Amino acid sequence: PPGDPVRHGQRRAPPQRRAADSPRRPPRSPARRRQVVRAAFAELGATARTLAQVAAVAGGPLTHKDARALVDGSSAEAFAATVAAGVRAGLLAGDERHLDFRHALLRAAAYSEVPPPVRAELHERIARRLIAGEDEAVAVDAARHLRRAGLDDEAVPQLVRAAAHASRVAAVAAAAGFLGEAAEIRPDDASVALALAEALLACGRRAESEASFERACSLLERRGDLLALARAHFRRGTLHYTLVCAPHEVRAAFGRGLEILDAAGIGSRSERDPARAALAWAEAVGGEPERAATLL
Repeated sequence: PPGDPVRHGQRRAPPQRRAADSPRRPPRSPARRRQVVRAAFAELGATARTLAQVAAVAGGPLTHKDARALVDGSSAEAFAATVAAGVRAGLLAGDERHLDFRHALLRAAAYSEVPPPVRAELHERIARRLIAGEDEAVAVDAARHLRRAGLDDEAVPQLVRAAAHASRVAAVAAAAGFLGEAAEIRPDDASVALALAEALLACGRRAESEASFERACSLLERRGDLLALARAHFRRGTLHYTLVCAPHEVRAAFGRGLEILDAAGIGSRSERDPARAALAWAEAVGGEPERAATLL
């Protein structure tokens, strides 16, 4: 970059030495950091230790409101004293509304010092708190905490919510990633496979989308849910004239969905009529135009 003394033939000034264990910086050695955290945990009271463990497992800043709820729901005065104890121990820092570890390296060391069963319980507790807030923007965080708690299956609805939020803000690649993760956890969930097929199509990954759609259809056929199978084909057809313009795919999808309804003798007129209209459009622009009028 401009002004870089190395690129302009100048000698770079030697770095200033810093004390390895400065009171404002965590020790450089990971083992030493764990010793510092272990000693601090031993000196803290039970509630202050739990607060530090919650802050470590949370992985980032917490509001005082959330931290109080996650620890013991104590009064504001008692909670302030608990936070003060964590600050005096050299672990926590914060302001009037938030608290966190004073350094990410200390947080990582503290996380490793939380016993695995306690860690899993706190991950679940934090996830439940996030889910209760009904904010899709943090659904992915809830999913991450559930997975770290060993509750992979419960993470799937949160990954689906995270994907819906990502799609709404045009983060289609992220949506596909969340749904791909959900599909790995629940490979036999047709609804997840269908949602993944849609997300992949939105990303332009058509071959992968088709594979996910075929997997969903296979699952629905195996389950014998013909109405859901027909609706899946209708959804696929809709996506092929909204997300992408592929009249031949629209024709095939709506045609197949109507065939399933006809063969099973199911499906209301409100379901069939829009499908017939879509099929007529596909015939008119990319199939047999003379057939289009007979479908309307």
